[in-house]
Amino acid sequence: MRPARGRARVLRVGLAAFAALGLVIGGSNAWMHLASRGGIRTPEDVPHRPVALVLGAGVQPDGHPSPFLAARLDVAADLLARGKVSLLLVSGDNRTEFYDEPTAMRRYLLSHGVPADRVVMDFAGRDTYDSCVRATRIFGVSGVTLVSQTYHLPRALAVCRAIGLDAVGVGDETMRSYAASVWATGESREIPAAVKAVINVVSRRDPVLGPSESTVTDRLAQLGETPDPPPRPHRPSSTGRTDTGTDSRSVVMATALMSVPMSAREPDRPRVRIGTLADRPRARPSPGATTVGPDRHRATEGADMARQRTLWEERVVENPQHSSWYIQRWRSMREAGDDIVGEARLIDAMVPRGARVLDAGCGQGRVGGYLSQVGHRVVGVDVDPALVEEASRQFPDATWLQGDLAELDLPARGEEKPFDAIVCAGNVVTFAAPGTQRDIIRRFGSHLAPGGRAVVGFGAGRGYGFDTFRGDIEAVGLVADALYSTWDLRPFTDSSDFVVAVIARPG
Repeated sequence: MRPARGRARVLRVGLAAFAALGLVIGGSNAWMHLASRGGIRTPEDVPHRPVALVLGAGVQPDGHPSPFLAARLDVAADLLARGKVSLLLVSGDNRTEFYDEPTAMRRYLLSHGVPADRVVMDFAGRDTYDSCVRATRIFGVSGVTLVSQTYHLPRALAVCRAIGLDAVGVGDETMRSYAASVWATGESREIPAAVKAVINVVSRRDPVLGPSESTVTDRLAQLGETPDPPPRPHRPSSTGRTDTGTDSRSVVMATALMSVPMSAREPDRPRVRIGTLADRPRARPSPGATTVGPDRHRATEGADMARQRTLWEERVVENPQHSSWYIQRWRSMREAGDDIVGEARLIDAMVPRGARVLDAGCGQGRVGGYLSQVGHRVVGVDVDPALVEEASRQFPDATWLQGDLAELDLPARGEEKPFDAIVCAGNVVTFAAPGTQRDIIRRFGSHLAPGGRAVVGFGAGRGYGFDTFRGDIEAVGLVADALYSTWDLRPFTDSSDFVVAVIARPG
């Protein structure tokens, strides 16, 4: 009898678990469809919104958008042509340098006649929730027209409305017949994806964030669009509604699903965290190189605790193999005969032979190493100890130091002479800790010799707007002598998606 009772108990527990799982999945999908009700429109009847948020959907190995993503981009371009939107915010995944959805999306749109100034890129839209949160919290958007496949729109709309982003959606239907089996798979995946959406909304998970980006509002102002009022914060009120006016049934449904076990939740990605320099991995000292110690930058341990990790360090935390991958990437390009020292040739042309050059954010020595080999006295600084060690191994004639550019104080490290030139290439300033870019530029100015110049280059859509950059240059008492859109000195225009700034002291 006991074995029979035991089997019955196990059966009851199993049935209860199965019923709970069914309630969670069913409740999540009910919330998704209720919260998105009335939000899916056609290109003909969708109301005008200043911004369309185009969600990423995969890039092929050759760098072109997947067919599903291309179909979304076609819808977005059509909305722009109809005057239904004025700006396209393309949001996708770019967590590695070999996978770049936003750039692929932009290139596709430009090749299909969309003006460059009508496209803004968000490089950290790793999933639907991240794209929606970043649209409002980073780009300051309060109302959007979502563009995706129609089966995906209910979830995207529900997320937007739950976080306070007023949204309608226009969906692609062409892929339903073009790739019926893939479409069916996508539809089926929306069922469990609704659970993840509820967990994200209820937990208010922070995506990869960073400083505010003014590109969208600036472009809209240039187009004569009146930006929507800023979004209201997303937090529940005692009335059962959110401050953004989300349907109370959505909030009740999401709250009821708080019982989802933690094991079913997607782990949060690492955020920018506080920590000491001592808790980061250290490079083994190389001949002729020194490393930064916390006592050389902070008077007390308590002060050191206030340093934010850079976004590069966060990538290493998320993927401990990231530095090794980065080193191998450039090694492979060099071995393949690719030109990887264009930035260095520009600096070499700007200064006399034997000049003192600071390679700020030196990485594995790609730029500074070349400058050392052609006769300049180079000091390189990077926050990543693995990259500093690799630079020391490859180019022992230069000096390579580990340190955060926001705390740059080379006289305290024995490098008392100022520099004739500072080069900061490879999007380094966009990998700094959020909000520290102005400090970095100020420290560049303090390390320049009279008549010296700093050259800084980085791309758009990486959390540090070009206008903010120029404002920071002026705020620290420096001037931008010249602005270019490439390292081979092509003119910089309002539609440029890269900037190379030559910075000097006034006079």
